[in-house]
Amino acid sequence: MQLRRVPGLRLCCRALFHSLYIKDLPFDFDTRRLRALYLPFGNVTHAFVPFHPATQSRRGFGFVTFDTEEAARLALAQTDGLNLNGHVLKVHESLGTGRARRQLAEVRKAELAATHTHTQPLLNNPPHEIP
Repeated sequence: MQLRRVPGLRLCCRALFHSLYIKDLPFDFDTRRLRALYLPFGNVTHAFVPFHPATQSRRGFGFVTFDTEEAARLALAQTDGLNLNGHVLKVHESLGTGRARRQLAEVRKAELAATHTHTQPLLNNPPHEIP
């Protein structure tokens, strides 16, 4: 993901892409197993599989953070679509939370606005003169 500098916006961190969001994990997958799965791709600084607060069961997704962007990109490329016990993993870059996510959304919105020109809306039934 390439980010272009947009005037007036500051990114809160230099590198935004070190974390992965892993969806459709088997429900018996815990944080220890998630870390072990991603350890061959690089140094895992953080791994987390959340629990549902009411049932205390795993929710089927998790997050992994690497110390380098290269490790995160390699892990994404190698594990997206991986079949684990009948669960096909969907792996995406994690946008983080809070300020980083809002600022990234602002950057993308500004880039989109810069690529589209504003036009007048079309009328559904423009008036025509009948000869």
